[in-house]
Amino acid sequence: MKLRVIAGAVVLGTAVLLTGCSSMNQETHTNCEVLHKERLLQGGNSGEKRVTTSCGVFTVEDSWSGGFESYDVFNRLEVGKRYYIQAGN
Repeated sequence: MKLRVIAGAVVLGTAVLLTGCSSMNQETHTNCEVLHKERLLQGGNSGEKRVTTSCGVFTVEDSWSGGFESYDVFNRLEVGKRYYIQAGN
């Protein structure tokens, strides 16, 4: 019983620690126009989703703080439109 409680505390502590790390170093960019979108394939089926904007080049990725909808977010972005971008590690 004691081992189960300790293991649960370690899992919970690790989850809190990892979630906290993923929200550090956040940057906000406003009124960024999407100039170009591209997918760089690696291994034939998945890869980096890169967006070039007037504010810089960004990679759309899944994260604990941002969620796991990177493909949906990438597909909703439209070239020529302006967006509010939250970026970071």
